[in-house]
Amino acid sequence: EKMSSILKEWFSNSTLNKVLSDWEQRSCPITSQFTPLNILTYNVQGCGTRALEVMDLIFKVDSFICVFTEVGELWNSFKIPHFSSFYQKGTNHSGGVMIMIGKHLKTTRIEVDIDNTVIVDVVGLTQQV
Repeated sequence: EKMSSILKEWFSNSTLNKVLSDWEQRSCPITSQFTPLNILTYNVQGCGTRALEVMDLIFKVDSFICVFTEVGELWNSFKIPHFSSFYQKGTNHSGGVMIMIGKHLKTTRIEVDIDNTVIVDVVGLTQQV
C-alpha cells in the first residue's frame, strides 16, 4: 500500500526536481531517542578494599557517569573496563576525587590545579548536567 502511493506520487509529477521539491517541503516528525543518564555519587571513605563494591555498584545502577569522593591515593591507578577515569589527589591520605565516564561519551578534562577537584566536559548530551 505504501509503495503504491509512492509510485503514484512519482508518476504524477512532471519532473524529478518537482518530486524532490515536494518531498523536501513535507515535514517529517523527528523522533528523538532519550536514554536516561544515571549519575552515581559515592563516598568511598579512603578504603582501598572497596574497589569490588564500587564495581558492583556501577554495573547494578547502570551509570555512565560516576563521581567518587575520599578515594585515597590508591585509586589513582584504579580502572574499570569501558570507562575513562579522571583522578585528582586530595589534601590528606584518604582525600581525592575520581570521576569515571563511559567511553561511549566524548570527554575532555578541564585542567585545574585544585585539590579534591575534577572538572570534565562531556560532549553530546541534550541538557547540561
